[in-house]
Amino acid sequence: MSGALISRIQRFSLHDGDGVRTTVFFKGCPLHCRWCHNPETITPDRILMTHFEKCIGCRACLEACPHKAIVFDENRHFVKRELCDSCGRCAEVCFPEAMTINGQYCDVGEIMKEIDKDKELYALSKGGVTLSGGEPMLHADFIRELGSAIIERGYTLFIDTAGYVPFREFEKINDLVDTYLYDIKSMNPDTHRFITGKDNALILENVRKLSDLGKDIIIRMPIMEDVNDSDENISAAIAFIKELKSVRQIDILPIHKLASAKYRSLDLDYSFVEDRKETDKTVIRKIIERFVENGMNAKEN
Repeated sequence: MSGALISRIQRFSLHDGDGVRTTVFFKGCPLHCRWCHNPETITPDRILMTHFEKCIGCRACLEACPHKAIVFDENRHFVKRELCDSCGRCAEVCFPEAMTINGQYCDVGEIMKEIDKDKELYALSKGGVTLSGGEPMLHADFIRELGSAIIERGYTLFIDTAGYVPFREFEKINDLVDTYLYDIKSMNPDTHRFITGKDNALILENVRKLSDLGKDIIIRMPIMEDVNDSDENISAAIAFIKELKSVRQIDILPIHKLASAKYRSLDLDYSFVEDRKETDKTVIRKIIERFVENGMNAKEN
């Protein structure tokens, strides 16, 4: 039985599709969004996360580290990332969990054991399972196996994707998927490259193909004020989505700063988000109104 590297499995998810869902977060993403809320999932590998507010100063990690990557001085405790290979020795001896490893190799049985815990909730709420990340479509072969187990249980299967993969990856699992939660971050290629590091042509082409096949799609648009909230971008998105045949909803997602602690735990810069004000509710409301005025079902998520 095959497996995949999983960042975490989140039960009782209410914002990842219909009803109460269990969301499985896969590791690895081809995009590097400046506002990513799950930066620990970008790397396809295991990664050390530090939570030094929990540190009790026992220094067990210092002795356990084979690479001398951990430093204590009078003022602080830190990791030399250039020496750390996320082997996990420090995390194994850190009982306060000030150091943890993100990324666990799981097979279908292990994941299904966690998913099955809430089968009654799925039935009551018309919920199910959402595969997210990172980019779950990087794991289409494994999702074929996992998705088959999910469908056999009678749970709905949603895929949360940015769409930046060859369409053949979608073709491997299309018959199993009930709904795609599909990100469109910007209609402007230059803005998209600025936000994610990649062009948007493949993303737009893939969602067109999914729509032509009649797949149920919820478009998700993350919005950051003064980045992708322009009238030009929203007008282009409305025109594009109007051409799609099977979009049932547009979710508008205001960018927030709740991931700050994650960035600190990974020693990553988050100033692009932290130095900006959070997107004003009025901006979000006006964008939603634009979509509704054009006959679309739109809401904040």
